Amino acid sequence: AKSIEQKISRKRWSLYIKIGLIVLGLFVVIIAMKKGVETYDKDFDDFQSNYAKLGVKEDATLAEVKKAFYAWSLENHPDRKPGCKECEEEYIKRNEAYTQIKDFHSG
Repeated sequence: AKSIEQKISRKRWSLYIKIGLIVLGLFVVIIAMKKGVETYDKDFDDFQSNYAKLGVKEDATLAEVKKAFYAWSLENHPDRKPGCKECEEEYIKRNEAYTQIKDFHSG
């Protein structure tokens, strides 16, 4: 038969292990939350920079964004300037920015 001291000791260690697991779990949750906030902030900053890429204010309407994108595209579309790598790269960036803003406004 186990003595009372052995039973208490076993329960105490069991409690220590449970407390340790809880603390570890909380630590993991805090780290995950911090990473999530950093990711959200970065995504938000990237989204806000889409307006700057198109040369409009952040409170611009979708119509204003569309007008700015199409006005730029009429002059600088890669099909209008064949062989212009800069135009092609810039068009890809602006098109992606326009698409993200359009998707945000429509849904």
